[in-house]
Amino acid sequence: ITSRDIYRTRAAVFRSLRGFRRSHPALAALRWLRGQFILSRLTKRLTPRKKTLPGRGPVVALVGADGAGKTSLAGDLRAWLSWKLLAPPAYFGIPKQARTYRALRWAARRLRSRAPRMAGRLRGAQWLYVARHRLAEHRRTQCLAERGAVVITDRYPLGVFRSMEEPMDGPRIRRELGDAEERYASREEAIYDRIGLPSRVFVLRAGLACLGSRKPGLDPVVHGKKVSAVNAIGPSDLFSLVDADRRYEKVLLDLKRRVWSLL
Repeated sequence: ITSRDIYRTRAAVFRSLRGFRRSHPALAALRWLRGQFILSRLTKRLTPRKKTLPGRGPVVALVGADGAGKTSLAGDLRAWLSWKLLAPPAYFGIPKQARTYRALRWAARRLRSRAPRMAGRLRGAQWLYVARHRLAEHRRTQCLAERGAVVITDRYPLGVFRSMEEPMDGPRIRRELGDAEERYASREEAIYDRIGLPSRVFVLRAGLACLGSRKPGLDPVVHGKKVSAVNAIGPSDLFSLVDADRRYEKVLLDLKRRVWSLL
């Protein structure tokens, strides 16, 4: 069969179906283009224009243990910047509200006792889904930064946390499932290796007692390991240390000044 035979067969099929055609293809294409044009005009009118930086914008990450105020600070910083600048949100945590993640977690829990092997595979698929979500979020933030946006991220997968027993926002399959799911573990680690670094990381450092009072009910052993890993980070060109033991208003003002200095 040649390409000419395929073309002739296609033309014959289309000719036989002309009687059932609801509109001419050219008219249908024109209607679609008209709809797209109207939609684009409405979107431009309804969406307020935000200014962008003349060059590449920074990607600023907030990291810290539970209770350090990452989510609240990221939201307030975006609200402060987005009055004039394009400052879209970015979240590198676990997408707990995503249907795929919830379905995989539910199935893994149901099969944990009856079919542990299958439960392990579902657990691996769950963490692979989280890794792909973070890689997609990284690519999105890079595209926004190229457009001149100022991206403030809540959490970020950093290599300094990979040595933890339960890495914060990092690969989990190898430590959780061992060599039984080596294929999944290798794929997960390869995904995280493709996530680059942000422009600046603000490390929210606070004591365990202070964080425990802000967010009670957490496992003190696990929480203590996270606090130790965060507080072990030293200052560098990438990491900027922030004292999160202070009142929220002072921490927010300090971050505003530091972010402004980057702009």
